[in-house]
Amino acid sequence: MLKLNAAAVLILSAVVATGASAVGQHDASHNVTREQVRAEVLAARAAGTLDITEVNYPREFTAIKSTVTRAEVRAEVIRARAAGELDWTEASAAFPYANEKSSVVRADVLAEVIRARAAGELDITEATAAFL
Repeated sequence: MLKLNAAAVLILSAVVATGASAVGQHDASHNVTREQVRAEVLAARAAGTLDITEVNYPREFTAIKSTVTRAEVRAEVIRARAAGELDWTEASAAFPYANEKSSVVRADVLAEVIRARAAGELDITEATAAFL
């Protein structure tokens, strides 16, 4: 039984070594330069064969001009927010509470965070030292 296991280990080692050698040769035969990759990507983009998720597909999208003005977009956002159609995380440039003055002072918030941290109530992602 021991001879069989030793033989199996030797055969397996030989197969792995041969496979590793073949993989190394395979990898070496497929070295391509950055310029070759760039040329292939540009050719594929020009042919329209890239998916929108691949390699910043096509930059022509940035050249498309909008048919809606900034004022029209702003008016629609204000209307949707007033109608309750937007979550507070959507279109947050004009966060509805941004101009409201808080009744809580910074020192009170800092004291509460220090207390909660000391009590072990905060995890590592909450109220980091850099934030305060």
